[in-house]
Amino acid sequence: LFTGSFKGIYITKDKTKGYKDSSLIDFLISRISGIRRLNFLRAEYKRHIVKIPRDKKIIFFPMHYSPEQTSNPTGGERYFDQEKIIRDISNNIPEDYVLVVKEHTTQFHYQYYGYLGRDLDFYRKMSSFKNVFFIDSELSPFEIIDNSDAIVTISGTAGFEALCRKTKCL
Repeated sequence: LFTGSFKGIYITKDKTKGYKDSSLIDFLISRISGIRRLNFLRAEYKRHIVKIPRDKKIIFFPMHYSPEQTSNPTGGERYFDQEKIIRDISNNIPEDYVLVVKEHTTQFHYQYYGYLGRDLDFYRKMSSFKNVFFIDSELSPFEIIDNSDAIVTISGTAGFEALCRKTKCL
């Protein structure tokens, strides 16, 4: 009787099925497991934060919240997959450059579904590239832009901010 009278009021999001109606119990279980996965994801990201080598030039890639419209479909068929973008840049930059990657701050926010947008293995795989460095997601983007030789972005404000600060942007 209790769950039946609340059926359809709560909405949960499933990675494979999208949004669906659910009971209060299903909704709570979904949120608790989502928050748990979010905490694992945040901890995994923090494990891979490292200092940037001072003797290298910097290409800055501010990641987009995922899943989100600004990266998919705006990025087109080729550049909505941020893992592929990082891999492509890493494989094609000169030896005297590093790729500095900053996670979007809302990726780890409890009110959003950022835990659906990244695999738990994502940060480990990207850190395995010798020229990819993750930095603290709370750092000021302006400080990073000012110390970068170029910015790479799918869309969003980082590219505009870089151009306003006279930093090259792709």
